[in-house]
Amino acid sequence: MLLFLTFVEKEEDKQILEKIYYQYREPLFYVAKNILKDHHLAEDALQNMFIKLARYLKKGNLPTQDKIGSFLAVMIKHTAIDLHRQQWRQRETLEISEEVFPQSAHSVLPGPEEILLNQEAYRQVAAFIRTLSPDHQKVLFLRYFCERTEQEIADLLEIKRELVNSRLFKARNKLKEILAKEGEKNE
Repeated sequence: MLLFLTFVEKEEDKQILEKIYYQYREPLFYVAKNILKDHHLAEDALQNMFIKLARYLKKGNLPTQDKIGSFLAVMIKHTAIDLHRQQWRQRETLEISEEVFPQSAHSVLPGPEEILLNQEAYRQVAAFIRTLSPDHQKVLFLRYFCERTEQEIADLLEIKRELVNSRLFKARNKLKEILAKEGEKNE
C-alpha cells in the first residue's frame, strides 16, 4: 500500500508520485536494503523517503526529469542512514534497559496464535484509521507507524508542534470512539 500518497492532496501530484514510485522503487529499495541489511527496514526507508518527496512536490521543488534519478538516489541513501541510526539508538536503549531491568530480558516470545491475533488487530486498527480525516491519518501514521517525535512530525508537515499535539489528541479520541462503537457491535 502506498501510504505516502495520503500526504498529497492534489490528484495530479498523486499521479506524479505514483509514476516516480513505480519507475524507481526497485533500485531505491536495493540501495536501502544494502545499507540497512533488512527487507522490512528498507521498505520503511522507501516509504519515509516518498513522504519527504511529497513535501518537495508540494513546494514545487521537485527536480527535472533528467536529474530526478540522482536526486532520489541521494535521498534514499540519507533516509536509510537516518533509519539505521534510529534503529541503532533503539537497540542501545533496549540494551541499557535490559541492564537496568534484567528480568525483562528473559521475556517469552509470542507464539503463532498471538502473532496472528496481533496482525489481525493491526489490520482492523489501520482500517479504522483510514476513516479519519487526512490530517489525523498523517499524524497517527507518522507517530505510531514511523515512530516519529512530535517535533519531527511538525518539521515534516511544516506545522507547529502544538498543532501536531492537538491533531494527535483529537485523532486518538476519535479512534477511541470508533473502537468503542465497534466493541459495542461485537458484544
